[in-house]
Amino acid sequence: MTDIKAETLSSDKLGTREKIIHTAVKLIAQQGPDGVSLNEIVRQAGQRNASALQYHFGGKPGLIQAIFDHFRPAIEARRQQMIEQLMSSMQGDALSINDVASLVVLPLVEQLDNEQGGRDYLRFAASMHNHVLDPSLRQDEGKGIDALRSLLMSRSGGMPEHIVTSRRAIGKTLLLYGLSDYCRLCEKDPEYDKLQRPDLIATLTAAFCSILTAPSQSS
Repeated sequence: MTDIKAETLSSDKLGTREKIIHTAVKLIAQQGPDGVSLNEIVRQAGQRNASALQYHFGGKPGLIQAIFDHFRPAIEARRQQMIEQLMSSMQGDALSINDVASLVVLPLVEQLDNEQGGRDYLRFAASMHNHVLDPSLRQDEGKGIDALRSLLMSRSGGMPEHIVTSRRAIGKTLLLYGLSDYCRLCEKDPEYDKLQRPDLIATLTAAFCSILTAPSQSS
């Protein structure tokens, strides 16, 4: 098991809550939500008080929610910014399905450059996808996602909403697991991202477009 206490995430510049969040996202990214105990998270976060996690988060569900709350707002704010920039730079009707797919892909890909745990978060998000503790199963995902849903529906070619919703879910699964695997490859080879990033963006965008535009077989 990797000991992360000496890493910058546990710097004295971080408060107890932030230390626990950054430690937890790394450990869950490595071991999955069911593979790491709360005691291990507390120990790796360098906390002498075993009740620190319970005090700040109440338990694992609260900790998982806090991790999403820590990373997701910036991603959704970036997505909303991109939507507004696109809509102001061209007529709304001129947006292609490729433009819409980019709005899905790019804010997540940009987490590769987030030195405060972005790559760990991408792996964490994949490990949490459809897990019983995944808060997105029970709550809205934000203003950016709501706007994205509207754009997808407006460019679905009359496809029924339940099919668009299903395909968006399939696309989300592909993106999360694809980015998680990409992060693992980057860990093995520091030069990998520099060489492969453009192809990653093109591949994920094209794949998401294909999922959205494939002919429907439903009657």
